[in-house]
Amino acid sequence: MRHAVAAFTPNVPWAYVNINEQPYSYSFSRRGGGTSSATPQIAAAAALYIVKFRNELITNNYAGTWRQAESVRRALFQSADGKRIPQSKDIMEMVSSKLEPRLKIS
Repeated sequence: MRHAVAAFTPNVPWAYVNINEQPYSYSFSRRGGGTSSATPQIAAAAALYIVKFRNELITNNYAGTWRQAESVRRALFQSADGKRIPQSKDIMEMVSSKLEPRLKIS
C-alpha cells in the first residue's frame, strides 16, 4: 500500500496484556491508536462528506457508484495533514464536483 489514512485517539483508554510476564499482567494505555480506533473515525468522516455533498453526488451521477467511493477517498486524502490524518473540517469545505476521479474505465 503506497498511501493510507489514519486517525489518532489520545486519552482514550485501551486495555492490553503483557504476555512476557508470568502471570500475565493487565494494564491500560491512554496513547490511542490502532485500527479499532481509526476505522470508525475515517468512516465517520466519509459519512459526513457523503451527507454534506449528497446532492452534488447525485447530480454528477456519482451516488452509489465507484465514483462516489473515489470522490470520498480523494476528499479524505486531500484534507489530510502531512501525516495523512484527515481534518474533518477541511473535508466539509470541499465540493465533490471538483474531485473528478482519476480512474478511467475504457
